[in-house]
Amino acid sequence: MSTNPANPDDQRQPLAGSKVPSRHSRLGGIWILLVLGAAILILLLVFILMNSQHVLVHLYGAHVTAPLGVALLFAAALGVLLVVVPGGGRILQLRRATKRLHSDREHLAGRLDDIAGARAENPDNPEAPTEGEQRGKR
Repeated sequence: MSTNPANPDDQRQPLAGSKVPSRHSRLGGIWILLVLGAAILILLLVFILMNSQHVLVHLYGAHVTAPLGVALLFAAALGVLLVVVPGGGRILQLRRATKRLHSDREHLAGRLDDIAGARAENPDNPEAPTEGEQRGKR
């Protein structure tokens, strides 16, 4: 099996001692993410255990006593939410706009095909709309 330089997705390196290129699978990618996630969780657990002294947290009128590690992780989680929520809203907004544009493009392509078909069926028909007339009917 040879690699195709025109297709960047097909750039696979052969395994050591093999002429067959390696192939990355989704399952392999998921496995790597799980291992990295487990390593991060272990590091977070060590962080929480090393920062176990209690601190007083004031948040929007609430006064809570919590271990320092937990309080810092909670603050980090709130910071992530401040980024994810507006970002997710923007992604949904762009998806809707893209879907609308694709729908409009399909509709206009269908109208163009109808006009071209009417002209091809009867080229001598004076009642067949011209391009300028079609533009004015919007």
